[in-house]
Amino acid sequence: MTRLILFLLLWLGCCLYALIRGGGPEKIGGTIFLAAALLSLAVEQPEGSRWNSVELGMLLVDLAVFVSLLTLAVAANRFWPLWMSGMQGVQVFSHFAIALDATVIPWAYWNAQTLWSYPMLALLAAATWWHRSRLRRQGADPSWRRFFGSS
Repeated sequence: MTRLILFLLLWLGCCLYALIRGGGPEKIGGTIFLAAALLSLAVEQPEGSRWNSVELGMLLVDLAVFVSLLTLAVAANRFWPLWMSGMQGVQVFSHFAIALDATVIPWAYWNAQTLWSYPMLALLAAATWWHRSRLRRQGADPSWRRFFGSS
């Protein structure tokens, strides 16, 4: 229970920091994490049957987060969404491990799903800090890439 409380405090702190102090991409990243958490609560299976087979609802949430982060990575003038997309991709593919081999231990499946959340949250907080640092040094931090020579 202590681990869950610590994670929720870390999650809330990182998301709020990104939403309050981040640039456009960081705010969208924080929003993606907030939405993912709420959707995960809505689709999670009852406690006794969790992690014994593919969590289809969680797979769909993870896939939506992956696509959202990848879209953000293409549009944002930042590297961190691409790194985060890679971590989220690992989470998405970990769902297939238990689909391919039903003897995967539920604890291993749970770990594969939850472990990546910590570095992703740390990356979101670091990205927000980097954004603030660039603002202090340069006075500006363009959030979005320019496509096709637009200004």
